[in-house]
Amino acid sequence: IRRKTRINIIGHSLGGTLPRFSLRFWPDIRSMINHLIAFGPTNRETIMADAACSVVRCPIAVIQQRINSSFLYALNSYKETFPPIKYTNISSEFDELVRPLNSSEINAQCVKNISIQDICRLRIFAEHLAAGIYDYCGYILTMNALNSQSF
Repeated sequence: IRRKTRINIIGHSLGGTLPRFSLRFWPDIRSMINHLIAFGPTNRETIMADAACSVVRCPIAVIQQRINSSFLYALNSYKETFPPIKYTNISSEFDELVRPLNSSEINAQCVKNISIQDICRLRIFAEHLAAGIYDYCGYILTMNALNSQSF
């Protein structure tokens, strides 16, 4: 028996970006998703991927986040969001990997782009890893998003 419950997805870094790829290219799953919550996603390119790949041989996950990557071009082609799915992008002003900082953002009516420091101004140690894994303010923002509370 199939239930009609729609699921919430929580992802960090590229794990916050990849679900958008699935939503973009497999439209039959869109009706299954309620909310995509992403911590520090690279919805746009990050200059840090280019910097890393200029020094060492990069894995495909880093190559996909480079400036002008085919992956990000395909991801952002056609439509970036698919209402009624809700999207919440949680970023940190101290994220050392997602640069520029606004490369996590998506500008659409169904998207809430929020920085941890918008709510918890003194969270200077909430960098890329902490923001999505163990920062308590990130946790609070996630719980608010899941409960559809306003910020």
